[in-house]
Amino acid sequence: TFYCGQDPKLKAGERIFTAPKNILVADPDQTRAVRLATLIKKLDYNAFAASSGPDFLRITVGIIPNLILLDLNMPLVEGQTALQTVRGHRSLGIIKVITISDKASQQELEATIDKGANGYLIRPLTPAEVYRTIPKHIEPHPRQVPRLNVIFRATVFTGTTGRSLFVTVISELGVFVRTLKPLPKGSRLKLSLDLPSAKPIVLEGEVIYVVGPERAVAEEPGMGIKFVSIDKEIQSGLRRFIDEQLTGSIGMDALL
Repeated sequence: TFYCGQDPKLKAGERIFTAPKNILVADPDQTRAVRLATLIKKLDYNAFAASSGPDFLRITVGIIPNLILLDLNMPLVEGQTALQTVRGHRSLGIIKVITISDKASQQELEATIDKGANGYLIRPLTPAEVYRTIPKHIEPHPRQVPRLNVIFRATVFTGTTGRSLFVTVISELGVFVRTLKPLPKGSRLKLSLDLPSAKPIVLEGEVIYVVGPERAVAEEPGMGIKFVSIDKEIQSGLRRFIDEQLTGSIGMDALL
């Protein structure tokens, strides 16, 4: 799996690929830690969970994650808070740390910024919030909304001609359609998405990048399509659908 970011300084359709980053979820509540790590894996990151001081130290020093999601109640590590351990270790200084707790602990969360944290999150968390936070701190060209790996049919219409193809990635802003014969960049089209709804969702789109079968990268051929003038209600529905799919196996309350 590769992370793909779009830089406005690049030419249209030109993208940057980097290997997935490592994220450590450190939370004394083991069930909550594992569930949040499961969500992070669905967002195409390598995720690890630690619920004790020894596990935290072993994973942090052994793997050196790119980012730690650190619960304020994480137990002491060799007599220090987990944040102190990271910031006091020379080789771990590059790790980004985001502290997490509930609203009642907001002042404590704010205080962690002066102690070396790069940011904080307040429970309850949402997939979109987690997704925005992680790339913001560790990706050179972060996306703003979650993407979901899927497989469902869509009909692509150009003029009066329609092709039945498969969508393999969806966000509230667009889709990636798998095909060996993508349309040229800039092409306008209509999409009929066979999502679980009362009837297919029909949207207008524009091809913003193309991946040909000759590309020497680990990515399937096809075309990235952004939605054009999407209705706000439909966009909200897509957002709910993606959130439900991301958290369906763990439950939204698991992120509290």
